[in-house]
Amino acid sequence: MRIAAVAAGGARWRYWLVALARALWCGGFGAMVLMRAAGPGYVDGPKVDPPEAPEPPRDADGCYRGPYYDRPQYCDVCRVVQPAGCGHCAVCRRCVRDFDHHCTICDLCVGARNQWLFVAMIAAHVAACLLYTSPSPRDATLSRMPSSA
Repeated sequence: MRIAAVAAGGARWRYWLVALARALWCGGFGAMVLMRAAGPGYVDGPKVDPPEAPEPPRDADGCYRGPYYDRPQYCDVCRVVQPAGCGHCAVCRRCVRDFDHHCTICDLCVGARNQWLFVAMIAAHVAACLLYTSPSPRDATLSRMPSSA
């Protein structure tokens, strides 16, 4: 009689876990849809010719000295001046602000405008997978019971 009561309670508990996991999966899918709608933040500027960059200063040994990260970079493919933190995606062939990577699952660049949605999508799907694979209380109760053998 006691095992039946635990099993019934475990089934109810497992039902709510699965319902929560499905809600998280739907939330992750919604984040993916919003991520595609938001876009990564492409750099759309006027097409310009490459700027004439001065030769960086060298020391006595002929080595370059000093950081030159503060000057804007020029993208040869897009022919635009990239702002700081910008990167070029080889798959999309476009410059993206705060370029992180190109996601092959979503087939979209992850950049300044959609990075938080990408993190929300991954977190929701990982949480849903963990809830789907979590053991139920019934399994834990039955494994603690003494065996009759």
